Amino acid sequence: MSGKSSIIGSDDIVNSGNGYFKMKSHYKRNHFHVLGGLGEKLAELLIWIVIIAAIVWGVHWWFYVYPNTPGYALKSFIGAVNDGNPSKQYVWIAKSSKFYFPTEQVYKSKFPLARGLADRISSYHIINITTTPYKSSQGTEKAEANVSVGILKLNQKLYQDKTTPYTDQYFLIKQPDGWRIVLEKSKIYSILAAGSPTTY
Repeated sequence: MSGKSSIIGSDDIVNSGNGYFKMKSHYKRNHFHVLGGLGEKLAELLIWIVIIAAIVWGVHWWFYVYPNTPGYALKSFIGAVNDGNPSKQYVWIAKSSKFYFPTEQVYKSKFPLARGLADRISSYHIINITTTPYKSSQGTEKAEANVSVGILKLNQKLYQDKTTPYTDQYFLIKQPDGWRIVLEKSKIYSILAAGSPTTY
């Protein structure tokens, strides 16, 4: 092997005393060091896989799962009530409720929440939502929710702390096109603060 560099030099081999030769222990240490480095890289890779999987799941839940929940429908409806937007509210009411309000214009002119609480909901909190199977021609599941709502008085500014608290009880049904509010089965006590549709 003259003229060629050797990976293992003569100084790295010792006589074991029984006719056999063995490598010095630092080769064993180097071997374990290589394995340790590989383990660290695998652990780092595993962490990245978990992080990416969590992000993918979060995106899937936010865009595909959450919009198909009763909580999303309820928040969308209450948000539209606070915006004073009857068109968006009408999207979130059940087919059975549209029997009483066959058109958006009828809803707007007849239902107090259509515009009566515009910019008057200072805060709200969904206390709980209970979902159960529901055999009906209107849908396959139902949900009942209790919502704590703080209502500002008419012409009261948002920075004024005093609000009137209400606990509304919403009934929702899962129709083929998603969760919707069943107004006729809901007990929306905050409607008392809305006044008559003829006043706005």
